[in-house]
Amino acid sequence: LSSAIFGELTDDPVKHWEIEQDDIPEGEPYLIKKPIPVTIERQQEADFTAAFDTGNVSINGETFQDAFQSLTVEILDTLDTLLQCQASLGSSAKRQLSILGDYIAKTDSPPR
Repeated sequence: LSSAIFGELTDDPVKHWEIEQDDIPEGEPYLIKKPIPVTIERQQEADFTAAFDTGNVSINGETFQDAFQSLTVEILDTLDTLLQCQASLGSSAKRQLSILGDYIAKTDSPPR
């Protein structure tokens, strides 16, 4: 997301957004199957929490943009971790992997 768009968001204490394919860092081997719903909430002046509640992933950042970008990477890292440990996952982790799999897939090569 562009800085201009994030500048428009800073007046709202809570903003709903979506992670789309263009938000995935270039060169990363992931495909967004459907937009990932994100809630970004201002906790304090320089403390924002971004969350993908359905996928049970959240993270903090110093700005709206920082929180959004950090959440994007955190979702990718969570997917990678769950895929690597797939054989030994408990029921809640299997459910989280299933939910993440509804929104995003890891590919053999970057989709760009």
